[in-house]
Amino acid sequence: MNPDSWRFQAGVLRALVVAAFCFAISGAPSVSQAAADESFSVALAKAEDAQAQGQWLEARAGYGDALRISQDDPDQEIQALLGLARSERALGEVPASVEYLERALKRVSTSGSAGWQAAVEASMGSSQLALGKANSAEEWFKKARQEARIQNDFALVATVENDWGILEALRGDLQAASSHFEASATAAVKAKLPSLEARALINAARSMAQTQPTLSAQFRKRAASQLPSVPESAVQAQLWVNLGEQESNQTPLTPKARVRAAQWLYAGLEVADQLGAEAVAAHALLALSVLYQTEDRNAEALELADRALARGRASGDTGTLYRLEAQRARLLQSAGKTQDAMAAYRRAIEALKPLRHRRPWAGELNSSSFDEATRPLYESLIGLLLDQSSATSDPLAQQDLLRQARDVLEDFKAAELRDYFRDDCVEALQSRLANIESVSSSAAVVYPVSLPDRLVVLTTWPSGEIVQHEKAINQSDLAQEASALRRRVEQAGTRRYLPHAQKLYDWLIRPIAPELEKKEVKTLVFVPSGALLTVPMAVLHDGQGFLVDRYALGLTPGLELTDPRPFKQQDPEALLAGLSEGVDGFAALPNVVGEIDQVHSILGGEVLLNGDFRRDTLREQLAEQAYSVVHLATHAVFSSTDDGAYLLTFDGPLSMQGLAVDIGTFRFRKQPLELLTLSACETAQGSERAALGLSGVAVQAGARSALGSLWSVNDPATARLVGTFYQGLLEPGVSRAQALARAQRDLKKDFRYRHPAYWAAFQMIGSWL
Repeated sequence: MNPDSWRFQAGVLRALVVAAFCFAISGAPSVSQAAADESFSVALAKAEDAQAQGQWLEARAGYGDALRISQDDPDQEIQALLGLARSERALGEVPASVEYLERALKRVSTSGSAGWQAAVEASMGSSQLALGKANSAEEWFKKARQEARIQNDFALVATVENDWGILEALRGDLQAASSHFEASATAAVKAKLPSLEARALINAARSMAQTQPTLSAQFRKRAASQLPSVPESAVQAQLWVNLGEQESNQTPLTPKARVRAAQWLYAGLEVADQLGAEAVAAHALLALSVLYQTEDRNAEALELADRALARGRASGDTGTLYRLEAQRARLLQSAGKTQDAMAAYRRAIEALKPLRHRRPWAGELNSSSFDEATRPLYESLIGLLLDQSSATSDPLAQQDLLRQARDVLEDFKAAELRDYFRDDCVEALQSRLANIESVSSSAAVVYPVSLPDRLVVLTTWPSGEIVQHEKAINQSDLAQEASALRRRVEQAGTRRYLPHAQKLYDWLIRPIAPELEKKEVKTLVFVPSGALLTVPMAVLHDGQGFLVDRYALGLTPGLELTDPRPFKQQDPEALLAGLSEGVDGFAALPNVVGEIDQVHSILGGEVLLNGDFRRDTLREQLAEQAYSVVHLATHAVFSSTDDGAYLLTFDGPLSMQGLAVDIGTFRFRKQPLELLTLSACETAQGSERAALGLSGVAVQAGARSALGSLWSVNDPATARLVGTFYQGLLEPGVSRAQALARAQRDLKKDFRYRHPAYWAAFQMIGSWL
């Protein structure tokens, strides 16, 4: 079941509410044909019964049996293919759903079974919606609605209008969504199908909840009046639960609304119990547990959560198991049962792992649920571990708890990148690297941990010892300071960034500053997340100077995602590519020519400039030669989704995914790419998701490290900085982070470039050695 099925109800259950298709057979059927038809009808009935109870695995198997029995009868075959498509879509196997529908469309066109055309088109629209292909989905919906109207098939019109409304809601056009939902309800009334009407009304209520709460409440009440007319089924139970959840989410939640929510949830639970629909029963009990919790009836809420978890495990619905464990964990934490709560949080996180590779329903149309669903689990577990560490006086126990907290942080960082990239790059790197208990003898690793009510800084010293420092700074205050610093540090004509740079220094660095001096730390490696991903740490200021004046700085998306080996300085093989000319409406970068010339004078290597810098040429070069350095001087943009990240070549944008594929072959070579440099990249200002893409670029590309920038500096300053960086990188004993720090210090000595807008954007990502 997709994670948003409790928000908007999609039209995947058409077979439950539409009368069986009447087969027109000319003449009297033979005995064998009659037997085949009977076998098909039995298989189809079993599949539809399973579908009615929400048992999608059994439904898929039943429709598969029906397809095998269909014996090349076009009507039977199409009906079975539609059922298989619905089942696959409900199970999250949307590409398989599309394949079945393509077969059905072909069968419709070759057999003359035009009566199925609209139904197949509507189902294809639903599958395209599930894939997040908005324009394609809309085209299929238009075709299906037009044909359904011609046929006066009001049930199908209701289904299409409902799913079209979901599409518009995901696009953010709630007014258009409401119109489609209301049209769906009207068509359902004409079709005399209360289940379709109730579903449309529930969706309409949700779409209007914020803008027209009174009308939304009226729609919920209308839906509730229709549901008793719906035949008892998993569909009816699910609609009751969806309605109850909506009612319980009202703000403020009045006593009357609370009673209605409970009544509707118990109605859904009763139907689910009668049918043995374990998954729906689990959702009803979970929603009731949350409702009781809002009344501070925590003991009863915990008992309901326990029942929900038992039913959820019995259902085999792994997609919601983490929500059940998380609710129990929250209640156990509230009850002061810390050890049990931590165990429950760990089980919730473990339950998320099988879902890593499941494509999110509606793809990129559906904003990532990571912050909403996943981040709180990790934060809660980390917070409990840190509390336990602070409460113990046993140094060994304290270190063990801090290591556990750090390990959970590392797991969180990996999960965060998986959610952004949605590919196997994280697993590919983790499989190649071992855990790192200590770092280099002169580097400290700093984990700023922003929890809802506090900021904790975990520091791993070169010896492997971990210490924590805590301040009562909530996430919103930290995000505000980080955003203000990022916004103002790019403005070269002002020093308004300075108070924010000093405040963040006080919060992050000042508590550990004395120990940094005492332990002779030379390099600080940051593992940031959240708002701090957007902050150039080099610009933090102690009142006397910048952080980069004292330390070399590195950034890593996770220590366990870093291959910390020194740069191989002997005879580096370099590929240099750049675009100085304006292309596709992008501004020219006239300083790129000088930058490429300067880097080439230091490293040598192959050069692709302007017209020679094409996607295919770059791909060929990367495939043919095992480069140790790839330097790309061109527009590179990181957005809130990996799909929106790209760099510009002479013949157009090359997605970062495409670049990662081209460079990704280095992951599996004996010597991976040592350094990827993107010297004119930029991220959406203040976007944590965009900065996440930049911080993870080395991981995705399979490089040991990457040099990138938070904003583009189209100035001779860039050419000078990267030239100085590469010169330092080739000096014996100089690390990547030290080479960058030297280049930044050198540049800011120049009066013209002393402002951090010219030098602070550059970050060494991945290995700092």
